[in-house]
Amino acid sequence: MSIFQRFLYEGQIPKEKPKNEQMDLFTDYAAIERKREETAREERKEKAIQRTLISLKNKFGKNIILKGSNFREGGMTIERNQQIGGHKA
Repeated sequence: MSIFQRFLYEGQIPKEKPKNEQMDLFTDYAAIERKREETAREERKEKAIQRTLISLKNKFGKNIILKGSNFREGGMTIERNQQIGGHKA
C-alpha cells in the first residue's frame, strides 16, 4: 500500500451526524449558531488563502512568499529552499 493511499481529500471525509442535545432555558442557541457560522466563514477564508499561497508557490517557486524575518541577517529559508532535501546538491 502506497503512503498516498492512506490520505483522503477533504470532500471524502465522512460528515458527522448531528448529535442529540438536551436544550435548556438559559442557553442562547442563536448565539451558538452565529458562532458556528463565523467559525465556518473563517475556515473558508483561511482555505482560500492557503490555496492561493500554494498556487503562487507552484507557479513562481518556493521563495515567492516569505516572512520579513527571512531577509534579516542569518535568515535561512531562502538558502534552504534552494537545497535538495536540506542538503547542498
